[in-house]
Amino acid sequence: MSEMSLLWHEYQRFNELARDVTEDVMTLQRVRLRLPGHEDVMPEQREASRKRLEQFVDTLATNLNPPQDGNTEEALRLPGTLVALIRSASSGPLPRFLTELGALRDHLTNDDRALSDTDVALLEGLTNSVNQETSRVFNRLWRR
Repeated sequence: MSEMSLLWHEYQRFNELARDVTEDVMTLQRVRLRLPGHEDVMPEQREASRKRLEQFVDTLATNLNPPQDGNTEEALRLPGTLVALIRSASSGPLPRFLTELGALRDHLTNDDRALSDTDVALLEGLTNSVNQETSRVFNRLWRR
């Protein structure tokens, strides 16, 4: 596979992840803040968004702090550059960030209505990181 082809596949992967995470956060925010169009969000759509975000946050936490036995499933891998970007962008030390991710995951697991302003800010920061990495890969692709 050529370098251009590899970059294209990497960009597609990031673009899909960025689109999904952004849409899911926007769906939960629309319902949470009762923004225009919140009444059009079907319960199953909100539930699907909540579950995808829960899986993303869980996967991110696993990638930031892998199990000690080294037994991680390949399906639970996020691109290393994204994990590194999020690790460097997280405010404060990693243990505190992992605690915040754990609280966010718990709130998403129980009910997205339990999301706090801190949870939403964390989700928005993660969304920004995914979008930033997508742009970086696109720029590399464009320069080729």
